Amino acid sequence: MLGWILLVWLPLMVENSGPVAMGYVTMPLPDGVLKANLIETAPHLRLITLGAVLLLVQRFSPKGLLPQK
Repeated sequence: MLGWILLVWLPLMVENSGPVAMGYVTMPLPDGVLKANLIETAPHLRLITLGAVLLLVQRFSPKGLLPQK
């Protein structure tokens, strides 16, 4: 159940908060193509975030988040 919550909830949260976070990151950049492209592709950060979370879980908890006894 915890893994399901992690796999469903996290990408939705990143997809919604990604453009806001990217807006803060790109605030010092001058207006232009790079800034517009970064803000436009911010919702796709969910794939990178999901991959990073899966790698971290596999690395630090290979038996699962809640291992059986």
